[in-house]
Amino acid sequence: MPTYNLIILTSILAAIFPSISVQTARAEEPPWKGTIPAVYKEASPWAPLLEHLLAHNLNFGALATASRMLTFLPDLNSKTAAYKAAIKVIDNGYPFSTRKLFAPGDIDPSQNDYFFYNSYNLYKAILNKDSGSSRWADNYFSKIDQGSFGKFLFYQSIEAYKKKNLLAAGGFLKKILEKETGDPSHLQFVKKVVRNLARVYFEEGSYEKSLELYSHFLLKLNPISSLDWLEAAWCFYHLKQYPEALGALYNLESAASYSQDGSLDLEKYTIRALIYRQLCASDQAESLIQSFENDFGAVVRGIKQGEALSHYPVLTLISTPESEEYREIDATLKELQLESLRLTELSSEDRKLVNYIYASEIWARKRQLRIYRDQTIELAAKSLISLSEQLKFLKYDVAREKDNPEAVFRSPSSVESKLNHEPPQDNETTYLLHWVQLGDYWWDERNTYRGILENRCLH
Repeated sequence: MPTYNLIILTSILAAIFPSISVQTARAEEPPWKGTIPAVYKEASPWAPLLEHLLAHNLNFGALATASRMLTFLPDLNSKTAAYKAAIKVIDNGYPFSTRKLFAPGDIDPSQNDYFFYNSYNLYKAILNKDSGSSRWADNYFSKIDQGSFGKFLFYQSIEAYKKKNLLAAGGFLKKILEKETGDPSHLQFVKKVVRNLARVYFEEGSYEKSLELYSHFLLKLNPISSLDWLEAAWCFYHLKQYPEALGALYNLESAASYSQDGSLDLEKYTIRALIYRQLCASDQAESLIQSFENDFGAVVRGIKQGEALSHYPVLTLISTPESEEYREIDATLKELQLESLRLTELSSEDRKLVNYIYASEIWARKRQLRIYRDQTIELAAKSLISLSEQLKFLKYDVAREKDNPEAVFRSPSSVESKLNHEPPQDNETTYLLHWVQLGDYWWDERNTYRGILENRCLH
């Protein structure tokens, strides 16, 4: 083709499709190359900073620092220090997945450091197994003390639980607890083990055993996770201990209850509704519906009228199974912001580097939140509308339950009888106190709250 024809054809195409000329121009430009900022280039300040962050319990900042070290520093000493710090943060109770941290780079840890050696190989094994690299996974698994290392036993329990082998899952967890010596540094791990054992018992239908773990251990810790109150309430419900279930829900809603990520769990409405239905408590059902209306009525009406979901920030707080990633990013952002207020505790030598790390991490988390926000509030809106529709029929379900022959002719439960009719034991006088609750409680009474609720199905 003659040159002038080629030029004309190119001009015509460029006029019709302007992007072609842009793409041609871009192709001629050199590819973009990232450069490590000067503050990152030297390895010497990183490891000491990491130690200082851990010493001041700035765990989220320490994990961010470890991640940067693994990405930017090529030497094995820096990578080893980063992995040791990451494992320590995990053991301190870091609540989210750290799997991505173990992807960049490999080290050969010393077997003399038993805990670090086994932890590192376990995390690498899990990472390779999940990515389909079975040979690499088997290689890492073979290095682990599989008979005694607690984290490996916990991993085996999780795998058994996924396969619905509850007996094996519970057996691994019990084996871990038998080996624990009461070392305070293992508390976070023990809490995780006990909580999973309680869930295994619950799945088995052994509600008494499950409740015992909550009542005698998990609900005596400080702080208490709000999720433990919710799960204890389910145990009480299945044991037909409805007053105790309502007491657990009160603690869940208390200002002194600790929510890891500040989220709102709509499950508490479900438990209350089921209890009121069981006891034919129509007045309480009406109160529950009104409570939901006070909390979310305006939001529900706005959603149904087609208003922009972004007008209702409360939707970002509602927890759904699909919003876990958003919850993780949001909680991480909040923790980083809180830790950034304490950076004055560090020496002036660390200040320049640590300020850069926190500022860049907070900036990145804010951008991630914007990416996930729309999907999160859409899912929350669907959950809220669904619950709203279910509560509309609650009062009719309660009224219908009063005419259910099984409800009308059943005898009061042993718990209800003991609560209302049995005299005090050992000639002691007991008092039933009623007072206005303002959202807090004394530490020694948090496990004794009961919602006194009469069984209306018997009348």
